[in-house]
Amino acid sequence: MLRALPDLQARRPEGRVAIIGGDEISYGGRLPGGQTFRQKLTEELGERVDFSRVHFLGRVPYTDLVNLLRLARALVYLTTPFVVSWSLLEAMTLEKTIIAADVAQVRQYMEDGRTGFLVDFFSPADIAARIADALDHPEGFRAIGQAATSPPTTISSRSAMPNSSASSTPA
Repeated sequence: MLRALPDLQARRPEGRVAIIGGDEISYGGRLPGGQTFRQKLTEELGERVDFSRVHFLGRVPYTDLVNLLRLARALVYLTTPFVVSWSLLEAMTLEKTIIAADVAQVRQYMEDGRTGFLVDFFSPADIAARIADALDHPEGFRAIGQAATSPPTTISSRSAMPNSSASSTPA
């Protein structure tokens, strides 16, 4: 996502991005020297990104996540998960336009162009273009978000969602 920001910010000069999640690594290897991926990418991108328009919110309680999703114009879900997170499924129940990594776990819940948009995780240009397209044409994408709530894609109970708990846990 961060590598898509230079192109996205050029397309949307007033746009703001909120990034939810911590710097911890849940799956996969760590970077040398204890550096976080955010640190690495912030250094890599340097002045090509206006970081005053990027808001790193960290881990947020469930109720805050839902409120942020309600405000969001689109959810960008770029991950290579072992299972999908309940935050993706929650966004689907909220009829959000979702731009997600084209990985097998996500394809179990989303169909490209019908219930969301799948993008190449390793193509910042494609990610930025799809986000800009969704933001530029919200009415045209509304039906996509609404289709995401149709069976079999919707899991409306948090207790039925993968890796969820009934408490207000951080995202």
